[in-house]
Amino acid sequence: MRSAVVTGASRGLGAAFARVLAEEGFALTLGARDTGELEQVAERIRAATQAEVAVHALDVTDTASVRALADQALARFGQVDLVVANAGIGSFAPLVAMDEERFRSILDVNVLGVFRTMRAFVGPLHDAPSTGSFVVISSDVSERVFPNGGAYVSSKHAVRALLRTFQQEHPDLRVCEVQPGSTRTAFNDADPEEPPGEGQLTAAEVAEAFRVLVRAPDHVRIEELKLRSTGQFPDY
Repeated sequence: MRSAVVTGASRGLGAAFARVLAEEGFALTLGARDTGELEQVAERIRAATQAEVAVHALDVTDTASVRALADQALARFGQVDLVVANAGIGSFAPLVAMDEERFRSILDVNVLGVFRTMRAFVGPLHDAPSTGSFVVISSDVSERVFPNGGAYVSSKHAVRALLRTFQQEHPDLRVCEVQPGSTRTAFNDADPEEPPGEGQLTAAEVAEAFRVLVRAPDHVRIEELKLRSTGQFPDY
């Protein structure tokens, strides 16, 4: 049985990715700050797929917490084949109006959180029986900018550089940046149960595209996966 870890799995994209991984035969270790919501996600997945699902509290701004997640995944399942670094936050305002502490917190979660996850799991991924995969859920803004998004966009540009460097330093792993466009989830204060607005994807649609990564042959490396609704303007 293959084993996968998903951070930020208590709702939205993280929960949708976890469901796809369970359907594809992975045992799961799910991490998030809100363990109440996380356990509900796990129970739904167990009921629908019979997958083995472990749940752990996780704060990606805390190195010890991230390392504990890796230790717990290995203790429970003996290996980690795939990691999905999905935890992230956003805040939007003109740069000169952005509070410095808020800017710092975005970088701490979105950039250093990925860095901490990368360091905690690089060993287990190298030891995986198959080619280890490290997937980061970024954004289509990792290659463009927009007004009022400076802090968030900066974090995604940094993540893109981080991943490309990590891939070059570990060519035997598979590193992928998933770049969804506008997606209707609780991340952008939308009700995920409501139909998507014009130009928006749903979490389920992004997760179905993610399934391509999961099913790729072991020798195939998909380095980027960008998707947007046909209703979203194709900014580059």
